[in-house]
Amino acid sequence: MASAFYAMLPFLAMAAACPLGGILSDRLTKWRGARFGRCGVTAFSIGLAAIFLALGSAL
Repeated sequence: MASAFYAMLPFLAMAAACPLGGILSDRLTKWRGARFGRCGVTAFSIGLAAIFLALGSAL
């Protein structure tokens, strides 16, 4: 039963993070322009994923 819960977590995180990333991207686009709004969220997300991958491989 515990493995089913852990298998479900990435999908729950994706379901929560995708709309939040879209909202953040829209607000940054209005505030700083289209390039920053689109590329800024992407660059931050890739950097955060790299940190989590490095931490996950160390465990």
